[in-house]
Amino acid sequence: MLNDNKRPDGTTLLPWARGKPMAWDVTVPDTYAESHIGNTATTSGAAANRAAQKKTDKYANLSSTCLLSLCSGDSWCMA
Repeated sequence: MLNDNKRPDGTTLLPWARGKPMAWDVTVPDTYAESHIGNTATTSGAAANRAAQKKTDKYANLSSTCLLSLCSGDSWCMA
């Protein structure tokens, strides 16, 4: 879908709204991973917030052609 071979998890085949298809991407970072533990130990939702910002940046140029639904959550609450 993008020129750099990055693509969201899925898209609708037909336009969803305003003549654009909807695209979605879900990320669930591991809250207890060594790379996140420093932030998640002091700030609730830090790993999810960081993942959401990375997804927003990653798909910034896609927002002109699709409606984006980017979802993220912490692994500890995804049972």
